[in-house]
Amino acid sequence: MNEKILIVKSETEEAKALSFLLSGTGYSTSAHSNGWEALEAAQNERFDLAITDRALEENQSELGLVAQLKETKPKLPVFLLSEGHELEDIIYCIRAGVTDIIDEPKNLKKIFDSTNEFFNHGTTSADAVTWEDMMEVEQALSALFKMNDPSKALAEEAPAKALQNELDEAIQKVEQLEKSNQELITNKAKAETLLEELGKQNGGSGGATPERIERMTDLEEREKKLKEHEARIAQ
Repeated sequence: MNEKILIVKSETEEAKALSFLLSGTGYSTSAHSNGWEALEAAQNERFDLAITDRALEENQSELGLVAQLKETKPKLPVFLLSEGHELEDIIYCIRAGVTDIIDEPKNLKKIFDSTNEFFNHGTTSADAVTWEDMMEVEQALSALFKMNDPSKALAEEAPAKALQNELDEAIQKVEQLEKSNQELITNKAKAETLLEELGKQNGGSGGATPERIERMTDLEEREKKLKEHEARIAQ
């Protein structure tokens, strides 16, 4: 494949993206965001296809760039990227010399497929570059750019760091609860020992003396707190 494509889009980054995509599949490309530069390139170089968009300033009035390209290179096929056009617009484009209208200017896959079909590369050999291949390359490059861009790396690490901080705080709370729980267990054991001693001092009668009632109440409170702590730890 040695076809050369002239790309003229209103947005520089979009022109570069389309150029990168088509170059990656074996086409030669020349990308521009200025109609006059593209026209000069068409005058000095050989192109097998031109791809431009209606949003380009030079195409706003009567498809000026398309008309000039056809005047300079009458046999040059032209794809026009345009959306929301009516039947009259289609007729006008055909009269202006537009070869094909692609109605989704930002759909790179559609542009890619239309270009391949135009050059009869729709059915290629097993080793030909496909759209899926290009997407894999794009993902790999995207991952590489993120690795080489500290700001993006930090931005992606921020959520993970926040989650780690939350986890550390939760672990600290559990440790505090476990420590408090152990203290309650110890105090409960002491209270039970005191109750047992009181019972012995009262001759083992187990009578409900004021002191014993107070100790029992205290023990019940400790047991209640112990259960609450155990429930919180279980969460």
